Amino acid sequence: MMWRDDDEGPSADDLDRFGDDAGTTGYCPQCGGPCYDDAPVCPHCGVTVDRLLPRPKAGHDMQRRFGVVVVVLVLIAFFWVVL
Repeated sequence: MMWRDDDEGPSADDLDRFGDDAGTTGYCPQCGGPCYDDAPVCPHCGVTVDRLLPRPKAGHDMQRRFGVVVVVLVLIAFFWVVL
């Protein structure tokens, strides 16, 4: 079988027949792209998938950024009160 560069992946009909309700079961821990639970590698970045994230990685990055912003604001408020 020869690999085709113009292959667009599974069709919408295939996803309806063989996929679950959301079309995926998790997200890649490396790139955050949607993956099926039985996929050996991520179809987006090619990393070997041993576990899937329940939410896209972008959500985790936003939580981390929010935490950093809160810490910076607390530090600014602390120094404002002390000075």
